[in-house]
Amino acid sequence: MQQYELENIRNVVLLSHCGAGKTSLSEAILFSTKAISRLGKVDEGTTTSDYDPDEIKRRISINLAILPCQWKEAKITFLILQAIPTLWVRSRQQYELVKVQ
Repeated sequence: MQQYELENIRNVVLLSHCGAGKTSLSEAILFSTKAISRLGKVDEGTTTSDYDPDEIKRRISINLAILPCQWKEAKITFLILQAIPTLWVRSRQQYELVKVQ
């Protein structure tokens, strides 16, 4: 596994409501950085971050997704959080976890 200097590590949080495009954006970034070899689609249930059967069935992200990739000399980790009112307690806990790190 490649080692990165601290100044070359980035953590990016994508947080918004359902349907804003977090999953599609992260999928496009992973594909562009060659972290994945095919571009998945939310409607087809083939995205990297939506792996849970309930997420695929409902076509929304429910769980925290952690998606690492490399861009030039930097390691970028995308953390995708959902701001779903019915799941707000879970989203808030995930946000607090991300804040700590």
